[in-house]
Amino acid sequence: MLSIAQQDSSERYNESNESLNQLFVGGELRLMYGQALLSFDGEFQMTNDYKVGATAKLGPLQGRVSRVLRSPSLIEQRIISNHFEWTNNFNNSVTDRLEATFASKLGERQFVRLTGHFNHIKRHIYFDTVAVPRQYADNQQVFGVELQHHIRFGKIHFENFVAYTNTSEAPVIRIPEWLFDSKLYFEGALFRNALIGQFGVQVYSPTAYRADAYMPVTQQFHLQNSFNIQPYPVADVFITADIKNLNVFLKMANIASDLTAPGYFSTPYYPGMRTSFVFGIKWMFFD
Repeated sequence: MLSIAQQDSSERYNESNESLNQLFVGGELRLMYGQALLSFDGEFQMTNDYKVGATAKLGPLQGRVSRVLRSPSLIEQRIISNHFEWTNNFNNSVTDRLEATFASKLGERQFVRLTGHFNHIKRHIYFDTVAVPRQYADNQQVFGVELQHHIRFGKIHFENFVAYTNTSEAPVIRIPEWLFDSKLYFEGALFRNALIGQFGVQVYSPTAYRADAYMPVTQQFHLQNSFNIQPYPVADVFITADIKNLNVFLKMANIASDLTAPGYFSTPYYPGMRTSFVFGIKWMFFD
């Protein structure tokens, strides 16, 4: 027999039943003249959401402007459960992004890509410190710079990626201020070019930040202000091999976990993966 509270929730849910349809239309237009490129792209969910953008490229320089209009998800709008209950009428959120990129070779051995971006976010929807959805009334700004560098010495490759992100004008968005990712590997052909493979090590580390916590009931991440994720370099050793249509990869993840106990957290109170072995096979049955 349903309790009174359960009956009320059931009645409210029945009264709010509605039919949801989705129809998407998208396309891209590209205009090229010599080294110049101009493109326009867009995706539209009819009568509601859309994503539009324009890109201009001239030699090593590229600029892009885009806008995303996103309606609230179903779980952000309504939920009835043993632990949470809410009914919201949020407005659509808007994200405008401006991006500029310089990408070019430096001689015969090096490649560099430098990207700067600025994001303006209106009516951002997020989950607060008690895991309840909210809509931020003020606008937020996020800007950053990304640097990618690749240098080659024969068959030895060294790739580095550094990202800086500033969220001082975005109080409810949590991103590490700095992110470092480096990869050193050997790449070449073996056995008379029958096998092409890579062997190397990759190290990844963000700086400390207050990562979002996880709420298992709603399966959503939400803000928290008491737990700092500390910097922790994660090192992986990997091997990949291409044999005609067959691709095989082997990876020993977080090889230093036993040396740098007690490990790290990927999000508050959820430990990151300890040393583990990962492998996979991808077989394409056509040329």
